Amino acid sequence: MDTARLFLLHAHLVAGIGPVFLSKLATVVQNDFAQCYQWSASDFIARVGCSPIQASALVVGLQDRSVLMRELAFFQAHKVEWCTWLDPIYPEMLRSLYAPPPVLMWHGDFAGCIGKPAVALVGARKASSYIQDVVQHLVPSLVAAGVVVVSGGARGADTFSHQATLRAGGKTIAVLGSGLQHVYPRENARLFDEIVASGGVLLSSFPYTMAACPGNFPARNRIVAGLASMTVVLQAARKSGALITAQCALDAGRDVGAVPGSLFDPLSEGCHALIAQGAAIISSAEDIFAACGWIALQEGFVQQSISDSAVRDPLVDACREPKHFDELRLLFPDLLESILQERLFELQLAQVVEQDFMGRFVAV
Repeated sequence: MDTARLFLLHAHLVAGIGPVFLSKLATVVQNDFAQCYQWSASDFIARVGCSPIQASALVVGLQDRSVLMRELAFFQAHKVEWCTWLDPIYPEMLRSLYAPPPVLMWHGDFAGCIGKPAVALVGARKASSYIQDVVQHLVPSLVAAGVVVVSGGARGADTFSHQATLRAGGKTIAVLGSGLQHVYPRENARLFDEIVASGGVLLSSFPYTMAACPGNFPARNRIVAGLASMTVVLQAARKSGALITAQCALDAGRDVGAVPGSLFDPLSEGCHALIAQGAAIISSAEDIFAACGWIALQEGFVQQSISDSAVRDPLVDACREPKHFDELRLLFPDLLESILQERLFELQLAQVVEQDFMGRFVAV
């Protein structure tokens, strides 16, 4: 098995080693990770700029091969599939994020869901019956158009979204805030089995045996938003995980929509705040299609292409030589970071610009 892939999995299993560190390391070694097994803590500190605690933890962790072997044994015993950002199957939607998750693990038809248009539906765990009606109103049209529904597998709005997708005969991705051994919440275990059986995906970025904990959910939310072209907040209080997911979508330059609710419902305050800040008002699937620039057809789904003028876009010209995102920010100081991210994402969808293995943007 490829050493670079195994290194990413191995390092990913070391506590305190996350995507930001591994992204920096990948740039330094240009994905030639084999040499890192020979590095000392001072090497990691000097070359990557990490803390002494982080460097020492990684050196000690890499010396223990049993952790890696145990994880691989879990994968084989429980038929878990996995990939790293080095693999072709790794979703481009995630690869375009800053410091994407280095390893993904799943049950289900990953290849059959990734690469298709996707919308994230998220909301309150104590979602009302109103949201059940909203989901039942939105999801069948999304499924009919070939859209994959992404959500976090949580109680309430997430569960409603997954269930409605299954009823409509569609595919859905449930992103866990735990490892695949400890699905959370436990009462959704049967739902997760149904998602996999129907051709959907149960996805995690956490080690196989990791239990759910509060610190995991922001990373989970980032993946939910990162897999989708648009995140729709169905119902949310002023402070909620759903709003964190919406912020993740905005940080990635993706569209955000919100479903309006009662003026007197505290669980609608978050949605109304998003709308006041410019989020699209979602009252139908057509609102989602319009916001994303999509055209739904009876026989499926097509994405509106960017006009040929995109090829003459100054941003494309700047990418004739590979550029990191920070370099492009310096070249285009008048563009807000979120706008620049959105433009780069659009150009990637139009296959005018792509990212190389170092995360640099390159004109095709």
